Parts: sequence; C-alpha cells; structure tokens
Amino acid sequence: GDTRNTTTPDIGADEFTPFVATPGWSSQTSGVSVALNSVKTVNAAIGWAAGASATVLRTVDGGATWTSVGGGALGTADLYAIDAIDANTAFVTSTPSTTSFLYKTSDGGATWILVYSQAGGFLDAIKMYDASNGIALGDPVGGTWTVLRTNDGGNTWARIATEPTQVGGEAGSNNG
Repeated sequence: GDTRNTTTPDIGADEFTPFVATPGWSSQTSGVSVALNSVKTVNAAIGWAAGASATVLRTVDGGATWTSVGGGALGTADLYAIDAIDANTAFVTSTPSTTSFLYKTSDGGATWILVYSQAGGFLDAIKMYDASNGIALGDPVGGTWTVLRTNDGGNTWARIATEPTQVGGEAGSNNG
C-alpha cells in the first residue's frame, strides 16, 4: 500500500517544514508596568498592545520580545482600543479629556498621526476588515451611538448617517 504522508506535499523533507502549533497559553513579559487595555494579534508572529500613559507595544516574533512604539503625538494619555492590519499599520483610541482621538501609524509606531477627533463620547473599539475598510464604535453623542467608517485605509473617518439612537443612559465598553 501507499505509505506516503498525504497531509504534506510530495516533496523532499529538506524542502518542507510543517508548522506545528503548540496549544495552550504561555506567559509573556511586556517590559512595562502600566495597565494594558487592549491587544490585537495579526498573525502568529505580529501583535500589538495598548495601555496607560500612551503605551503601545509591538511584537514581530510571536511575543518573545516586545518593543515600545508609543509616545510622540500620542502624548501621555491612556489608550483604550487597538487594531492592526500588519506589522506597520495600527490604530489606537484615546480620550484624555472631553475629546476622543483616533490615531494611525503606518511605520510600525515610529510616528502616529491624528486621523479623527470628536468632542464628547468615548471611542470604545476599532475593527479593520481589510487594508482599506474599517469601523470604530463609540459612546453616544447627541443621542446617537458613534459609528465611524473608513474606506481609505484609516486615513479619514466619518460618522455614518444611520447611527442607532441611544436608549436610556447606556454606554459602550472598552473593546466592546
């Protein structure tokens, strides 16, 4: 009978190394002592985390090492939500006072650019669906929930016309 391994391509062993994932959790050292409020993994190697005091961390080796890439235009405000497209492009939200901010980096966190600001409301979550399209959700402002949309890679964001009406005094939750 045929004894070939049918789960791998029919090539020499020196040409193919299968990926073997080890299930479970392992502890990672962030190198910071501030609270981390949000994390986003792009794939098995690339991850981003955001937290207090404008802390943004990035890993490109599966969490073995984390590099601090926050600060700059982010100031010292706490960051509450993060999403990323790849090792270079990520987004964070901040609400240091009565204004909420959404920032973007496209160079791995070396520089952060303000791409949206809004008086009132707390920006709770960001979700990029692909390199061009994404949404951000926030607490109600003026009686309607904040729903932002981008279709240009997060360079510009705008509230949608059909935002849901606030019912009572509810508010969103971080990353919710």
